[in-house]
This record gives sequence, structure tokens and C-alpha cells, in this order.
Amino acid sequence: MHIIIFIAILALLILVHELGHFIAAKKNGIFVEEFGFGFPPRLFGHKFGETIYSINLIPLGGFVKMYGEEYHELNSQTNAKDSDRAFSGKHPFRKAIVVVAGVIGNFLLGWIIISYLFTKGVPTLTNQIIIDSVVPGTPAAQAGLKPNDVIVGLNDKAAKEGEYYKVKTSDYLWKIAQEKYRDGFYAYKIAKVNNISNPSIIYPDQVIFLPSVIPQQIEVGTINKIVFKTAEEFVDLTEKHAGQSVFLIVERNNRKIEIAVTPRKKPPAGQGPLGITVTPFVEKKYPWYRAPFFGLVEAFNTTKKISVEMVKIIISIATFQKTKLDVAGPIGIAQYTGQAIKFGYKAVFELIALLSLNLAVVNILPFPALDGGRLVFVVYEWITRKKFNQNWERNLNFIGFALLIVLAIAISVHDIIRLFK
Repeated sequence: MHIIIFIAILALLILVHELGHFIAAKKNGIFVEEFGFGFPPRLFGHKFGETIYSINLIPLGGFVKMYGEEYHELNSQTNAKDSDRAFSGKHPFRKAIVVVAGVIGNFLLGWIIISYLFTKGVPTLTNQIIIDSVVPGTPAAQAGLKPNDVIVGLNDKAAKEGEYYKVKTSDYLWKIAQEKYRDGFYAYKIAKVNNISNPSIIYPDQVIFLPSVIPQQIEVGTINKIVFKTAEEFVDLTEKHAGQSVFLIVERNNRKIEIAVTPRKKPPAGQGPLGITVTPFVEKKYPWYRAPFFGLVEAFNTTKKISVEMVKIIISIATFQKTKLDVAGPIGIAQYTGQAIKFGYKAVFELIALLSLNLAVVNILPFPALDGGRLVFVVYEWITRKKFNQNWERNLNFIGFALLIVLAIAISVHDIIRLFK
């Protein structure tokens, strides 16, 4: 089933890309000879109007064959009417529009899909450590940790002499200070120790530190607080404090509380010391009239990230270094499609959007046979007011196309080897 969905995704991406070229060519008065899915040899083709629509053997792309795309197609017998409809006879500005139209089409597809997903709610990466689930009967469950709690850090219990006190529903700082120190005015000093901005406001289940002796001069927030920067730091510290009571700083409902919990030394497999799973993702959801704006921002940011990683890959290849990122071809993408299907339609749509934006970035690269390479020739003609050497252009495009085919085959072989590992 996932093979059929993969083929449908591939067809959609190619169709959108080539449709961009096709529409731009038609709008600029260029005669389109053939609209092809895949690369020749041709398996099937039918002529509608003046254009042949074909399906070809090599399903690694597609093409729009425009009249006069190659200069040698024009000769002394070509009349003025035919020359006017030739790609090579158009102004460089119109040529540039046709060349980049496919890239624009893929970007628009990615933007539209991301905008749609934002109306349904999609996981978005953050720099937070968010509790995704809590296993019943574990230290986390017993301590009162809940899904969607944001773990900020912890207080080192051994930092000062004193005790931690869990606030009850009927408590207030003056009462606690009176009972602990026989002086209600110590509430202000307790507030300073615990970095509480308003001594009048404390919350049930909030954990506060009560020093054994309160000195006359107190610095705000004198408890030793450790703030987690990554989930790895959080995991390392919970394992380090296994068997010891720690106080996690947790953000819940836009306020921070401290919860006492004792990580286990030998937890069951897959549960961890606390018995929670954490995630850096939050679900973002926008109304339909705001989704296109945030979708456009996300599409630009994603395209930027893809471009940066693409440059890193090119530099690694050029310097004969091993790339840190795994590159996948059609076989690898088919495998990812199968994995996305298991997570539902949203994951499949996310994959389509990501592939479409990837296709836009790859095609705009200034490499012969790609849209970016053709754009270089057009810009050269625009600036110098003379056409690039026809034989050089034809040979460079042929070499570029051959290298792309070899690269596609090499990546596919790598994908097959990876399947059997």
C-alpha cells in the first residue's frame, strides 16, 4: 500500500513542478511540445491540443519540452511566427520566469500543506523539556508530575541546611513563618530565599525551602538551582541522583512549582528513573485566517534550514568528507513514506511538504540540467546581451544530466544496502 502512496506523492511533486513551467510557458506565449512524467524512453503519450502528454520509463523526474528550448531547433527555415513562440526567442526576463516557475510551484505546495496542517494542529519543535506521558505507579506519578508539565530544572537539596515544605491549601507565608520561626515577618525573608516576588501569593503543592536559621542578609534565590538546557542534561542528572530526593522545578499553567521526587536506581526497562517520557514538541494550531501567514513563515524557515544543510552536503562532497546527514533516494523516500503512514495522514502531509520544499531547493542549485543551471545561462544572456555558446550549453546540460542519473543510481544502491543491514 505504501508503494502506491509513494508513487502518488512522487507524481504530485513532479506534476506541481512541471505544471509551474507549463503554465508559465503558456502565459508567456511559448509553444509547449511535450509535458512528460519521468524521463525517456516514452512508454505512453497522447496529444491534446498542440501538446503531447507522456509517461516515460525512468520515474526520477519529469520535463516540459518547449519549442526552441535548444537553439539548434531554430534554423533559417523558421518563420517569424514560429520564432516568436520559441523559448530561445523570448526576452531573458520571460525566460527567467519560466525557469523558476517550477521551483515556485513546489514552494507554494509546501506552503499550502503546512498552512492546512496548522489548522489541524501539528507538532512543532521547541527548546523545552515537556512531559509527554507518566507511567502509573512510578516515582513521577506518586510525586504528582503530569503530562504537559514543562521541566525547567531542579533544586539541589544539599545546598543549604534546612527543609523543604509542601504548601497546603490553607497555607500562607505569614502562617508558615509564624509556625516555623515564631515570627510572621520572616515571611518576607522566606519569599526572598525562594525567589517569590509576592509574599501574599503561594500555591497548593508548591514546594518552598525553609532554612534552619535565617541570616539577617539574604540574597534573592539563594537555593542552588540547576536549569536544564537539554533533555540529555535532565536524564543525566536524574540518573546521577538515583535513590536521592530531588526537587524538580516544573512549569504548570504558566506558574513554576517545585515537586519532590526520588528517581529509582534500577528502573524497569524503557521507563527510566522517574517513569516519564519527555518530548521537545508542542502542538501548534491556528484558525484558518491566520494559518497561511504562519504557514508561510514556517515554509521559509524550513527552506532556509534545507538550504543550509544542502550547502554542508555539497561542501562535504567537494572536500571528499563523509556527510553527517543521511541522503535518501527514491527507495529511501519510499521507506520513509511507509513509516509516515503508520503515524497517520498528518505525518504523510508533513512528508509531502518537506519533500516539496526539498525539491525546490535542489532544483534552484546552479548545476547544469537543473533549473538553477538554466537560470545561470539566462542571467548571463541578460547581463552580457549575448547568448551563451550553444555547444557549450548543450554539452554542459548533457554532462550535468548524466551526473544526476549516476548520483540517483548511487543513492538508490545505498538505500538498498541500508535495507539489508
